[in-house]
Amino acid sequence: MKHRQADPVHAPTLFDSPAEIGTSRVHDPDTSVAAAKSVDAAARSAEVARSMRRIERNRPGRGATSHEVSLDLQRFGTVMPQNSVARRLKDLEDQGVVVRTDDRRPGATHRQQIVWRLIDPPTGAP
Repeated sequence: MKHRQADPVHAPTLFDSPAEIGTSRVHDPDTSVAAAKSVDAAARSAEVARSMRRIERNRPGRGATSHEVSLDLQRFGTVMPQNSVARRLKDLEDQGVVVRTDDRRPGATHRQQIVWRLIDPPTGAP
């Protein structure tokens, strides 16, 4: 299998945002690189944020796991695997939209997952 070499001229720095450096690794196959480039991370993060607001309106103060967000998105017609939701939740944490709590709940595989909460839950917002 042929591996891509890192481009030292255009190598990411610590100051580049994840959106600027992409989401694939140097040794990923070309199909993974193409898939990563096709993902609109900002749009996916916005979908997860909308889901978190919806969950907060329906169950105030309870928060949600990545599994619960994935299920909520499915109910409203968006298929996003739990691992993708988890990545978007981390992005939203970096943006100051959600916070990880010390609470844990079981996910689809019955393993404990982080419960995330909105930092500023909406009060009656659509």
